Amino acid sequence: MRLLFLSTWFPSPPINGAKLRINNMLTYLTEQHDVDLFTYVNTLDPALVERELPYWETRCDHVETVPLPAFNATRAKLGYASKYPRHLVARHDAALEARLRTLVSTTQYDAVITSEVGPASGISYYAGRLAAEIKAPQVFDCLEVGTYLNAIDPELPLTKRLPREFTWRKTKSYLQGLLEKFALTTVPSDLEKDIINDVVGHGLRVETVPHSLDLSRLTFGDAAATEPDTLVYSGSLTYAPNKEAVVWFLEEIFPLILTKRPNARLKVLGATADLDVAYWEAQRPVTFVGLVEDVRTYIWNSQVNIVSLVSGSGTRLKIMESLALGTPVVSTSKGAEGLLITPEAHYLQANSATEFADCVLRLLEDPNLHTTLRAAGRQVVEEKYERDAVGKQFDALLESVIKR
Repeated sequence: MRLLFLSTWFPSPPINGAKLRINNMLTYLTEQHDVDLFTYVNTLDPALVERELPYWETRCDHVETVPLPAFNATRAKLGYASKYPRHLVARHDAALEARLRTLVSTTQYDAVITSEVGPASGISYYAGRLAAEIKAPQVFDCLEVGTYLNAIDPELPLTKRLPREFTWRKTKSYLQGLLEKFALTTVPSDLEKDIINDVVGHGLRVETVPHSLDLSRLTFGDAAATEPDTLVYSGSLTYAPNKEAVVWFLEEIFPLILTKRPNARLKVLGATADLDVAYWEAQRPVTFVGLVEDVRTYIWNSQVNIVSLVSGSGTRLKIMESLALGTPVVSTSKGAEGLLITPEAHYLQANSATEFADCVLRLLEDPNLHTTLRAAGRQVVEEKYERDAVGKQFDALLESVIKR
């Protein structure tokens, strides 16, 4: 097949869940088909893009990179009167749309795949606008909209809740029109599938395609290399739910652990945003490592991976990545939302500070439990999230769309 892959995220380095999914999906597709890649480079350092680009140029027939469209405050105000969500109007880029129009008008594709990994807030906007000019069937991969619903907290003051409800109503209306232009929409979990079906009804085709992991890269760690009493949190604090999770752990959970395991220490991987790093490193045995391109060594060497999320949405691929590497996970139910894993069988689940601390202590103090969860975690990833198996599932869906 000849495919056009439109990506809101530049696929490498795979330093977050979105890029991991796109990296693995695109790698699989380029092994099976002829693929052209049209991708944002987001806010990546140009030197990093230049370093990574040759890899994709060798795998794809054609690669075009475009910068993330700049936010225009004047257009944002006009967006209140637009049928499109305001943030899309604020970033409308006529030159980008023209480049994409030229590509789809000069090449015959069997299918066009738009990959967002999140809400419909990126390149799907242009795929929708050009739908009449794109002759091939379109597939929207990895739509997630739970974040909008999670933001509408009934406990919020009316002045904050009403704007969020307005945003969701407008987004819902936009999605209903947008997804009609796609022959297939995929979501990463059945939870998201239920949400999308509620939004658009059951007349459109929505299928669950889980995230995937390259297990040849994520080799099972050696338990002997694990450093005692070490904890790790992986996630950029520029994402508000990650920042909230780390602060909650440091304020309420970590002191409970330290009373029984005074030598425990935490490493936080990811950009630190505006968190007062110096304050927390003086208050707790925590090290903020910063942005890490390859987290494997940190996770291999840690005894427990903590996922203390209490808000946000989407499926957390970092949990499955940790299980694949052999580091047991303690997570809230919110953190493990949408994943095909079971508490106590594959990971430990806790939703209060006391419960969370107790679960971490169980793993630090019980070698047998640690060994059992290591093995079970790796097994569930191999069975349900292995890259080629998920890729074949997606490939079969593509075939069914093309043959219609």
